[in-house]
Amino acid sequence: TLPRNIEVATDQRSTSIKQQITRLLSGSGFLLLCRVLGAAATFFTQLLLARSMGAAELGSYVFAFSWLTLTSAIPAGGYNVAAVRFIGQGLADKDNAYTRGYINHVIKIILVTSTSLALLAFVVAFLLPGFTPEENILFLATAAGLPFFAIMRVNNGIAMASARYALGNLPNNVFRPILFLMLVWLLLQYDISLDSGLAMQMQLLAIVTMAIITSALMWQFARKLTSPNPPIKESKIWNRTAMSLMGVEVFTNYFQPITVIVSGLFLAKADIGIYAVGYRVALVISFTLIAIDAFTAPIYSRHYRKNDRVRLIREIRYATALRFSISFAAVIFLIFFGDWVLGLFGSEFVGGYKIMIILALAQLGQAAVGPVARLLAISGHHKRSLFASGASLALWLILTAFLMPKYGILGVAIAVFVSLITWAAVLRHFVARYLNISIFIAVRDLDRQHSTP
Repeated sequence: TLPRNIEVATDQRSTSIKQQITRLLSGSGFLLLCRVLGAAATFFTQLLLARSMGAAELGSYVFAFSWLTLTSAIPAGGYNVAAVRFIGQGLADKDNAYTRGYINHVIKIILVTSTSLALLAFVVAFLLPGFTPEENILFLATAAGLPFFAIMRVNNGIAMASARYALGNLPNNVFRPILFLMLVWLLLQYDISLDSGLAMQMQLLAIVTMAIITSALMWQFARKLTSPNPPIKESKIWNRTAMSLMGVEVFTNYFQPITVIVSGLFLAKADIGIYAVGYRVALVISFTLIAIDAFTAPIYSRHYRKNDRVRLIREIRYATALRFSISFAAVIFLIFFGDWVLGLFGSEFVGGYKIMIILALAQLGQAAVGPVARLLAISGHHKRSLFASGASLALWLILTAFLMPKYGILGVAIAVFVSLITWAAVLRHFVARYLNISIFIAVRDLDRQHSTP
Protein backbone atom coordinates (compact mmCIF):
# COMPACT_ATOMS: atom_id res chain seq x y z
CA THR A 1 0.00 0.00 0.00
CA LEU A 2 1.31 3.45 -0.89
CA PRO A 3 1.94 5.88 1.94
CA ARG A 4 -0.83 8.43 2.32
CA ASN A 5 1.20 11.39 1.04
CA ILE A 6 2.19 9.49 -2.12
CA GLU A 7 -1.46 8.52 -2.74
CA VAL A 8 -2.53 12.15 -2.42
CA ALA A 9 0.25 13.31 -4.77
CA THR A 10 -0.74 10.66 -7.32
CA ASP A 11 -4.41 11.67 -7.14
CA GLN A 12 -3.52 15.33 -7.54
CA ARG A 13 -1.36 14.59 -10.58
CA SER A 14 -4.13 12.49 -12.13
CA THR A 15 -6.64 15.27 -11.51
CA SER A 16 -4.25 17.85 -12.98
CA ILE A 17 -3.80 15.80 -16.16
CA LYS A 18 -7.56 15.42 -16.55
CA GLN A 19 -8.03 19.15 -16.05
CA GLN A 20 -5.37 19.97 -18.64
CA ILE A 21 -6.88 17.60 -21.21
CA THR A 22 -10.37 18.92 -20.48
CA ARG A 23 -9.19 22.52 -20.85
CA LEU A 24 -7.42 21.72 -24.11
CA LEU A 25 -10.44 19.87 -25.48
CA SER A 26 -12.87 22.60 -24.47
CA GLY A 27 -10.66 25.37 -25.85
CA SER A 28 -9.72 23.71 -29.11
CA GLY A 29 -13.15 22.08 -29.23
CA PHE A 30 -14.77 25.36 -30.27
CA LEU A 31 -12.19 25.83 -33.01
CA LEU A 32 -12.59 22.21 -34.09
CA LEU A 33 -16.37 22.65 -34.15
CA CYS A 34 -15.90 25.68 -36.41
CA ARG A 35 -13.70 23.63 -38.71
CA VAL A 36 -16.15 20.74 -38.72
CA LEU A 37 -19.11 23.00 -39.52
CA GLY A 38 -17.16 24.72 -42.29
CA ALA A 39 -15.92 21.38 -43.60
CA ALA A 40 -19.47 20.01 -43.60
CA ALA A 41 -20.68 23.04 -45.55
CA THR A 42 -17.80 22.69 -48.01
CA PHE A 43 -18.41 18.95 -48.26
CA PHE A 44 -22.09 19.38 -49.13
CA THR A 45 -21.28 22.24 -51.51
CA GLN A 46 -18.77 20.13 -53.40
CA LEU A 47 -21.29 17.30 -53.33
CA LEU A 48 -23.89 19.53 -55.01
CA LEU A 49 -21.35 20.89 -57.48
CA ALA A 50 -20.02 17.43 -58.32
CA ARG A 51 -23.46 15.96 -58.91
CA SER A 52 -24.71 18.93 -60.93
CA MET A 53 -21.54 19.78 -62.91
CA GLY A 54 -19.46 16.58 -63.01
CA ALA A 55 -15.77 16.07 -62.35
CA ALA A 56 -14.49 18.24 -65.24
CA GLU A 57 -16.44 21.41 -64.31
CA LEU A 58 -15.70 20.83 -60.63
CA GLY A 59 -12.02 20.58 -61.53
CA SER A 60 -12.20 23.93 -63.36
CA TYR A 61 -13.82 25.60 -60.36
CA VAL A 62 -11.33 24.07 -57.90
CA PHE A 63 -8.46 25.16 -60.16
CA ALA A 64 -9.69 28.79 -60.14
CA PHE A 65 -10.45 28.85 -56.43
CA SER A 66 -7.01 27.39 -55.70
CA TRP A 67 -5.49 30.36 -57.52
CA LEU A 68 -7.56 32.74 -55.40
CA THR A 69 -6.63 30.94 -52.18
CA LEU A 70 -2.93 30.96 -52.96
CA THR A 71 -2.65 34.53 -54.28
CA SER A 72 -4.55 35.92 -51.29
CA ALA A 73 -2.24 34.00 -48.94
CA ILE A 74 0.90 35.55 -50.43
CA PRO A 75 0.34 39.05 -48.98
CA ALA A 76 -1.47 37.90 -45.83
CA GLY A 77 0.11 34.61 -44.80
CA GLY A 78 3.40 35.75 -43.27
CA TYR A 79 1.81 38.53 -41.24
CA ASN A 80 -0.79 36.13 -39.88
CA VAL A 81 1.85 33.79 -38.49
CA ALA A 82 4.00 36.67 -37.27
CA ALA A 83 0.97 38.06 -35.44
CA VAL A 84 1.14 35.16 -32.97
CA ARG A 85 4.62 36.31 -31.99
CA PHE A 86 4.28 40.10 -32.08
CA ILE A 87 0.72 40.50 -30.85
CA GLY A 88 1.45 37.85 -28.25
CA GLN A 89 4.44 39.94 -27.19
CA GLY A 90 2.33 43.10 -26.95
CA LEU A 91 -0.39 41.38 -24.93
CA ALA A 92 2.10 39.66 -22.61
CA ASP A 93 3.81 43.02 -21.95
CA LYS A 94 0.42 44.82 -21.75
CA ASP A 95 1.72 47.24 -24.38
CA ASN A 96 -1.31 48.38 -26.37
CA ALA A 97 0.79 50.85 -28.36
CA TYR A 98 2.90 47.98 -29.71
CA THR A 99 -0.13 45.78 -30.46
CA ARG A 100 -2.03 48.54 -32.23
CA GLY A 101 1.07 49.57 -34.16
CA TYR A 102 1.42 46.05 -35.56
CA ILE A 103 -2.28 45.86 -36.50
CA ASN A 104 -2.23 49.24 -38.27
CA HIS A 105 0.93 48.34 -40.16
CA VAL A 106 -0.36 44.96 -41.32
CA ILE A 107 -3.73 46.27 -42.52
CA LYS A 108 -2.04 48.95 -44.65
CA ILE A 109 0.43 46.48 -46.14
CA ILE A 110 -2.28 43.96 -47.03
CA LEU A 111 -4.53 46.56 -48.65
CA VAL A 112 -1.73 47.89 -50.86
CA THR A 113 -0.22 44.54 -51.89
CA SER A 114 -3.48 42.66 -52.51
CA THR A 115 -5.03 45.52 -54.50
CA SER A 116 -1.87 45.80 -56.60
CA LEU A 117 -1.95 42.07 -57.34
CA ALA A 118 -5.64 42.29 -58.31
CA LEU A 119 -4.99 45.20 -60.71
CA LEU A 120 -2.08 43.29 -62.24
CA ALA A 121 -4.35 40.28 -62.76
CA PHE A 122 -6.96 42.45 -64.53
CA VAL A 123 -4.27 43.81 -66.85
CA VAL A 124 -3.07 40.29 -67.64
CA ALA A 125 -6.65 39.18 -68.38
CA PHE A 126 -7.04 41.86 -71.05
CA LEU A 127 -3.59 41.40 -72.57
CA LEU A 128 -3.56 37.61 -72.87
CA PRO A 129 -5.59 36.32 -75.83
CA GLY A 130 -7.18 32.92 -76.22
CA PHE A 131 -9.43 32.81 -73.14
CA THR A 132 -12.88 31.32 -73.58
CA PRO A 133 -15.81 33.31 -72.11
CA GLU A 134 -16.00 30.86 -69.19
CA GLU A 135 -12.26 31.13 -68.54
CA ASN A 136 -12.57 34.93 -68.60
CA ILE A 137 -15.28 34.82 -65.94
CA LEU A 138 -13.18 32.53 -63.76
CA PHE A 139 -10.09 34.71 -64.15
CA LEU A 140 -11.87 38.01 -63.45
CA ALA A 141 -13.79 36.63 -60.46
CA THR A 142 -10.51 35.35 -59.02
CA ALA A 143 -8.83 38.74 -59.47
CA ALA A 144 -11.78 40.63 -57.97
CA GLY A 145 -11.85 38.41 -54.91
CA LEU A 146 -8.14 38.68 -54.16
CA PRO A 147 -8.06 41.85 -51.97
CA PHE A 148 -11.25 40.88 -50.13
CA PHE A 149 -10.01 37.37 -49.35
CA ALA A 150 -6.61 38.72 -48.26
CA ILE A 151 -8.05 41.31 -45.86
CA MET A 152 -10.50 38.79 -44.41
CA ARG A 153 -7.67 36.33 -43.80
CA VAL A 154 -5.44 38.88 -42.08
CA ASN A 155 -8.35 40.00 -39.90
CA ASN A 156 -8.84 36.39 -38.87
CA GLY A 157 -5.12 35.96 -38.18
CA ILE A 158 -4.95 39.06 -35.96
CA ALA A 159 -8.05 37.95 -34.07
CA MET A 160 -6.60 34.48 -33.44
CA ALA A 161 -3.30 35.94 -32.21
CA SER A 162 -5.34 38.08 -29.80
CA ALA A 163 -7.18 34.95 -28.54
CA ARG A 164 -10.46 36.25 -30.02
CA TYR A 165 -11.33 32.82 -31.32
CA ALA A 166 -14.88 33.53 -32.49
CA LEU A 167 -13.84 36.45 -34.70
CA GLY A 168 -10.82 34.50 -35.91
CA ASN A 169 -12.78 31.44 -37.00
CA LEU A 170 -16.48 32.00 -37.60
CA PRO A 171 -16.40 34.41 -40.59
CA ASN A 172 -14.07 32.45 -42.89
CA ASN A 173 -14.33 28.91 -41.57
CA VAL A 174 -18.07 28.75 -40.90
CA PHE A 175 -20.14 31.64 -42.25
CA ARG A 176 -18.47 31.91 -45.66
CA PRO A 177 -18.81 28.18 -46.54
CA ILE A 178 -22.40 28.15 -45.26
CA LEU A 179 -23.30 31.27 -47.26
CA PHE A 180 -21.71 29.74 -50.37
CA LEU A 181 -23.66 26.53 -49.80
CA MET A 182 -26.92 28.48 -49.50
CA LEU A 183 -26.26 30.40 -52.71
CA VAL A 184 -25.49 27.21 -54.66
CA TRP A 185 -28.56 25.51 -53.22
CA LEU A 186 -30.79 28.45 -54.19
CA LEU A 187 -29.52 28.37 -57.76
CA LEU A 188 -30.28 24.66 -58.01
CA GLN A 189 -33.75 25.19 -56.52
CA TYR A 190 -34.56 27.59 -59.36
CA ASP A 191 -33.21 25.10 -61.93
CA ILE A 192 -30.37 27.42 -62.92
CA SER A 193 -27.69 25.49 -64.76
CA LEU A 194 -24.46 25.57 -62.76
CA ASP A 195 -21.02 25.81 -64.28
CA SER A 196 -17.60 26.66 -62.88
CA GLY A 197 -17.92 30.37 -63.72
CA LEU A 198 -21.24 30.82 -61.95
CA ALA A 199 -19.99 28.86 -58.94
CA MET A 200 -16.97 31.15 -58.72
CA GLN A 201 -19.21 34.22 -58.79
CA MET A 202 -21.22 32.87 -55.85
CA GLN A 203 -17.99 32.24 -53.96
CA LEU A 204 -16.92 35.83 -54.67
CA LEU A 205 -20.18 37.15 -53.22
CA ALA A 206 -19.66 35.14 -50.04
CA ILE A 207 -16.05 36.36 -49.69
CA VAL A 208 -16.92 40.04 -50.15
CA THR A 209 -19.70 39.81 -47.57
CA MET A 210 -17.48 38.24 -44.92
CA ALA A 211 -14.58 40.62 -45.66
CA ILE A 212 -16.79 43.64 -44.96
CA ILE A 213 -18.11 42.15 -41.72
CA THR A 214 -14.67 41.13 -40.38
CA SER A 215 -13.20 44.54 -41.23
CA ALA A 216 -15.92 46.31 -39.25
CA LEU A 217 -15.41 44.03 -36.24
CA MET A 218 -11.62 44.37 -36.38
CA TRP A 219 -11.94 48.17 -36.45
CA GLN A 220 -14.02 47.98 -33.26
CA PHE A 221 -11.39 45.75 -31.62
CA ALA A 222 -8.51 48.05 -32.58
CA ARG A 223 -10.32 51.05 -31.11
CA LYS A 224 -10.34 49.37 -27.69
CA LEU A 225 -6.53 49.14 -27.62
CA THR A 226 -6.19 52.51 -25.95
CA SER A 227 -2.79 53.80 -24.88
CA PRO A 228 -1.36 57.20 -23.84
CA ASN A 229 1.46 56.54 -26.32
CA PRO A 230 1.12 56.62 -30.12
CA PRO A 231 1.25 53.26 -31.96
CA ILE A 232 4.77 51.83 -32.00
CA LYS A 233 6.32 51.08 -35.40
CA GLU A 234 8.92 48.38 -35.90
CA SER A 235 8.29 47.98 -39.60
CA LYS A 236 11.65 46.46 -40.52
CA ILE A 237 11.53 43.57 -38.09
CA TRP A 238 7.83 42.99 -38.74
CA ASN A 239 8.29 42.89 -42.52
CA ARG A 240 11.47 40.80 -42.34
CA THR A 241 9.83 38.24 -40.08
CA ALA A 242 6.64 38.11 -42.15
CA MET A 243 8.59 37.59 -45.37
CA SER A 244 10.42 34.67 -43.80
CA LEU A 245 7.21 33.17 -42.45
CA MET A 246 5.26 33.63 -45.68
CA GLY A 247 6.91 30.62 -47.30
CA VAL A 248 6.21 28.51 -44.23
CA GLU A 249 2.56 29.58 -44.11
CA VAL A 250 2.03 28.96 -47.81
CA PHE A 251 3.57 25.49 -47.57
CA THR A 252 1.78 24.40 -44.40
CA ASN A 253 -1.72 25.77 -45.01
CA TYR A 254 -1.85 26.23 -48.78
CA PHE A 255 0.07 23.27 -50.09
CA GLN A 256 -3.13 21.72 -51.42
CA PRO A 257 -3.91 24.68 -53.74
CA ILE A 258 -0.31 24.58 -54.99
CA THR A 259 -0.63 20.92 -55.94
CA VAL A 260 -3.97 21.59 -57.67
CA ILE A 261 -2.55 24.52 -59.66
CA VAL A 262 0.58 22.69 -60.82
CA SER A 263 -1.30 19.48 -61.61
CA GLY A 264 -4.07 21.41 -63.36
CA LEU A 265 -1.57 22.77 -65.87
CA PHE A 266 -0.83 19.26 -67.16
CA LEU A 267 -3.72 16.92 -66.29
CA ALA A 268 -7.35 16.79 -67.35
CA LYS A 269 -9.79 18.83 -65.29
CA ALA A 270 -11.73 15.65 -64.47
CA ASP A 271 -8.63 14.23 -62.79
CA ILE A 272 -8.23 17.46 -60.85
CA GLY A 273 -11.83 17.18 -59.66
CA ILE A 274 -11.25 13.62 -58.39
CA TYR A 275 -7.98 14.66 -56.73
CA ALA A 276 -9.63 17.69 -55.08
CA VAL A 277 -12.40 15.58 -53.58
CA GLY A 278 -9.93 12.98 -52.25
CA TYR A 279 -7.76 15.71 -50.76
CA ARG A 280 -10.80 17.45 -49.28
CA VAL A 281 -11.86 14.30 -47.44
CA ALA A 282 -8.30 13.65 -46.21
CA LEU A 283 -8.02 17.23 -44.96
CA VAL A 284 -10.65 16.45 -42.33
CA ILE A 285 -7.67 15.28 -40.26
CA SER A 286 -5.91 18.61 -40.62
CA PHE A 287 -8.91 20.38 -39.08
CA THR A 288 -7.98 18.81 -35.75
CA LEU A 289 -4.35 19.88 -36.10
CA ILE A 290 -5.27 23.44 -37.09
CA ALA A 291 -7.85 23.78 -34.31
CA ILE A 292 -5.50 22.58 -31.56
CA ASP A 293 -2.59 24.65 -32.89
CA ALA A 294 -4.73 27.76 -33.19
CA PHE A 295 -5.90 27.46 -29.59
CA THR A 296 -2.48 26.68 -28.13
CA ALA A 297 -0.30 29.04 -30.22
CA PRO A 298 -1.02 32.16 -28.10
CA ILE A 299 -0.37 30.04 -24.98
CA TYR A 300 2.99 28.86 -26.33
CA SER A 301 3.88 32.46 -27.16
CA ARG A 302 3.13 33.71 -23.64
CA HIS A 303 5.02 30.89 -21.91
CA TYR A 304 8.02 31.33 -24.20
CA ARG A 305 8.01 35.09 -23.67
CA LYS A 306 7.99 34.60 -19.89
CA ASN A 307 10.65 31.86 -20.14
CA ASP A 308 8.31 29.41 -18.40
CA ARG A 309 9.72 26.20 -19.89
CA VAL A 310 7.85 23.84 -17.57
CA ARG A 311 4.43 25.09 -18.65
CA LEU A 312 5.51 25.30 -22.28
CA ILE A 313 6.59 21.63 -22.33
CA ARG A 314 3.39 20.60 -20.57
CA GLU A 315 1.20 22.37 -23.15
CA ILE A 316 3.14 20.79 -26.01
CA ARG A 317 2.87 17.33 -24.45
CA TYR A 318 -0.92 17.41 -24.09
CA ALA A 319 -1.46 19.02 -27.49
CA THR A 320 0.73 16.47 -29.30
CA ALA A 321 -0.99 13.51 -27.68
CA LEU A 322 -4.40 14.89 -28.59
CA ARG A 323 -3.34 15.70 -32.17
CA PHE A 324 -2.05 12.19 -32.81
CA SER A 325 -4.91 10.31 -31.12
CA ILE A 326 -7.66 12.06 -33.06
CA SER A 327 -5.74 11.89 -36.36
CA PHE A 328 -5.08 8.16 -35.94
CA ALA A 329 -8.77 7.48 -35.34
CA ALA A 330 -9.68 9.51 -38.44
CA VAL A 331 -7.26 7.53 -40.64
CA ILE A 332 -8.75 4.23 -39.44
CA PHE A 333 -12.23 5.51 -40.29
CA LEU A 334 -11.18 6.53 -43.80
CA ILE A 335 -9.50 3.17 -44.46
CA PHE A 336 -12.75 1.30 -43.77
CA PHE A 337 -15.38 3.81 -44.92
CA GLY A 338 -13.53 6.14 -47.29
CA ASP A 339 -14.85 4.52 -50.47
CA TRP A 340 -18.41 5.02 -49.22
CA VAL A 341 -17.71 8.70 -48.48
CA LEU A 342 -16.25 9.25 -51.96
CA GLY A 343 -19.22 7.46 -53.51
CA LEU A 344 -21.49 10.20 -52.20
CA PHE A 345 -19.96 12.56 -54.75
CA GLY A 346 -20.62 10.16 -57.61
CA SER A 347 -19.24 6.89 -58.92
CA GLU A 348 -16.42 8.61 -60.86
CA PHE A 349 -14.94 9.93 -57.58
CA VAL A 350 -14.50 6.50 -55.95
CA GLY A 351 -11.33 6.13 -58.00
CA GLY A 352 -9.73 8.65 -55.65
CA TYR A 353 -9.67 6.20 -52.71
CA LYS A 354 -5.90 5.50 -52.88
CA ILE A 355 -5.22 9.22 -53.23
CA MET A 356 -7.31 9.95 -50.15
CA ILE A 357 -5.56 7.32 -48.00
CA ILE A 358 -2.07 8.44 -49.04
CA LEU A 359 -2.89 12.07 -48.21
CA ALA A 360 -4.53 11.07 -44.91
CA LEU A 361 -1.36 9.21 -43.86
CA ALA A 362 0.64 12.36 -44.64
CA GLN A 363 -1.60 14.29 -42.23
CA LEU A 364 -1.04 11.61 -39.57
CA GLY A 365 2.72 12.00 -39.97
CA GLN A 366 2.42 15.72 -39.35
CA ALA A 367 0.30 15.09 -36.26
CA ALA A 368 2.96 12.80 -34.80
CA VAL A 369 5.67 15.50 -34.64
CA GLY A 370 3.54 18.04 -32.79
CA PRO A 371 3.30 21.81 -33.36
CA VAL A 372 6.88 22.14 -34.61
CA ALA A 373 6.20 24.96 -37.09
CA ARG A 374 4.46 27.05 -34.43
CA LEU A 375 7.31 26.53 -31.97
CA LEU A 376 9.94 27.65 -34.46
CA ALA A 377 7.85 30.71 -35.35
CA ILE A 378 7.35 31.99 -31.80
CA SER A 379 10.99 31.31 -30.86
CA GLY A 380 12.45 33.35 -33.72
CA HIS A 381 13.72 30.33 -35.69
CA HIS A 382 11.30 30.92 -38.56
CA LYS A 383 14.14 30.93 -41.11
CA ARG A 384 14.71 27.26 -40.31
CA SER A 385 11.08 26.60 -41.18
CA LEU A 386 11.46 28.58 -44.38
CA PHE A 387 14.40 26.39 -45.40
CA ALA A 388 12.44 23.20 -44.66
CA SER A 389 9.38 24.45 -46.55
CA GLY A 390 11.38 25.50 -49.60
CA ALA A 391 13.31 22.23 -49.69
CA SER A 392 10.15 20.14 -49.30
CA LEU A 393 8.35 22.08 -52.03
CA ALA A 394 11.32 21.56 -54.35
CA LEU A 395 11.27 17.85 -53.49
CA TRP A 396 7.57 17.68 -54.36
CA LEU A 397 8.13 19.36 -57.72
CA ILE A 398 10.95 16.96 -58.59
CA LEU A 399 8.99 13.87 -57.54
CA THR A 400 5.90 15.10 -59.36
CA ALA A 401 7.89 15.62 -62.54
CA PHE A 402 9.00 11.96 -62.38
CA LEU A 403 5.80 10.35 -61.10
CA MET A 404 2.98 12.32 -62.75
CA PRO A 405 3.72 11.29 -66.37
CA LYS A 406 3.50 7.58 -65.43
CA TYR A 407 1.00 7.47 -62.56
CA GLY A 408 -1.06 10.59 -63.18
CA ILE A 409 -2.81 12.09 -60.20
CA LEU A 410 -1.79 9.15 -58.00
CA GLY A 411 1.84 10.09 -58.61
CA VAL A 412 1.05 13.64 -57.46
CA ALA A 413 -0.40 12.26 -54.21
CA ILE A 414 2.66 10.08 -53.58
CA ALA A 415 4.89 13.10 -54.08
CA VAL A 416 2.75 15.05 -51.61
CA PHE A 417 3.14 12.29 -49.01
CA VAL A 418 6.93 12.13 -49.32
CA SER A 419 7.38 15.91 -49.22
CA LEU A 420 5.07 16.44 -46.21
CA ILE A 421 6.72 13.67 -44.21
CA THR A 422 10.15 15.08 -45.08
CA TRP A 423 9.04 18.56 -44.02
CA ALA A 424 7.74 17.28 -40.68
CA ALA A 425 10.95 15.31 -40.00
CA VAL A 426 13.20 18.30 -40.77
CA LEU A 427 11.20 20.65 -38.54
CA ARG A 428 11.24 18.07 -35.74
CA HIS A 429 15.03 17.99 -36.04
CA PHE A 430 15.24 21.80 -35.81
CA VAL A 431 13.02 21.90 -32.71
CA ALA A 432 15.21 19.28 -31.02
CA ARG A 433 18.40 21.08 -31.98
CA TYR A 434 17.48 24.69 -31.22
CA LEU A 435 14.78 24.35 -28.54
CA ASN A 436 15.95 21.09 -26.94
CA ILE A 437 12.48 19.56 -27.25
CA SER A 438 12.13 16.11 -28.81
CA ILE A 439 8.69 15.37 -30.28
CA PHE A 440 7.43 12.20 -31.88
CA ILE A 441 4.01 11.29 -30.47
CA ALA A 442 5.58 11.68 -26.99
CA VAL A 443 7.43 14.85 -25.85
CA ARG A 444 10.80 14.95 -24.06
CA ASP A 445 12.47 17.95 -22.49
CA LEU A 446 16.09 17.48 -23.55
CA ASP A 447 17.29 20.22 -21.19
CA ARG A 448 16.05 18.25 -18.20
CA GLN A 449 17.31 14.97 -19.65
CA HIS A 450 20.81 16.37 -20.17
CA SER A 451 20.93 17.91 -16.71
CA THR A 452 19.85 14.70 -14.97
CA PRO A 453 22.82 12.72 -13.54
